[in-house]
Amino acid sequence: MDGETPEVVKEYLSYLSDGAKAAFENNPERSGNGWLRLTGARVLDRRGQPARHLIAGEPVSFEFTYLNRSAKKNADVNATIYNHLGIAVTNFSTAINQFMIDDLGSQGKFVCRIPNLPLPIGQYRVAAAVQMEGMSADLIPNALVFDVVSSIFYKNGRCPRINYCACMVENEWQHDASEAVK
Repeated sequence: MDGETPEVVKEYLSYLSDGAKAAFENNPERSGNGWLRLTGARVLDRRGQPARHLIAGEPVSFEFTYLNRSAKKNADVNATIYNHLGIAVTNFSTAINQFMIDDLGSQGKFVCRIPNLPLPIGQYRVAAAVQMEGMSADLIPNALVFDVVSSIFYKNGRCPRINYCACMVENEWQHDASEAVK
């Protein structure tokens, strides 16, 4: 596409999000050597039910099913969440979390549970990747798309606008007007 940079980037991000509907079927953005192939992905809400609309502050799980085409037993799994601007908000990794996967079957599923979803209201895209023996077995840059539609992250139910934060962080304030400023 030719045009102004913001419009070209917006069009590409829209293309990736729209492609999530068939991310596991003939996805031109998919890459990897194919030793293991992700076959599906879902977002599960606090009740363990598939959901596309989530609430910040509640637990959520990301589930990825796979088919292991090799006899390999070890894998590292990564999931990166991107915001509406295509900026990586966070990354979840079995290697960083020291969760060893060394018992792969011919098929199965990986589940990453987030106990307190810290994302502001908006739309997000998840890229999923699996590495085996230091090589990319599968990479799907548009495995999932979901929306955060409301928030209970802060006790008052309010949420900062997405253009002011990439994620929400618990914090505490204090004030004492009687002390001199040092």
